[in-house]
Amino acid sequence: MDLVITVLALLVAAVFIVVLIAGAMRPAGAAHSRLDAAPSGSPVHDDLDDLEQLHAAVNAKRRARGAQALTASDLAAFADESARREALR
Repeated sequence: MDLVITVLALLVAAVFIVVLIAGAMRPAGAAHSRLDAAPSGSPVHDDLDDLEQLHAAVNAKRRARGAQALTASDLAAFADESARREALR
């Protein structure tokens, strides 16, 4: 039984060492160049796109249940009211 545990421990250690060596031999930036990963644009632009998609999804749900769609001014008023409530806490 001790032999089995020793062999398994050595195998796990060998795999761990091989992974460490493979990671150390990898050239810097190799994954970036292979994936050709470039930023899609400014993070602010991405956040604005996300907010537009969220707004459209919320309005689609509201229309599906028969409620009026929220406008940008409705959202701003809701945000102001939420901020005021948080300030009072």
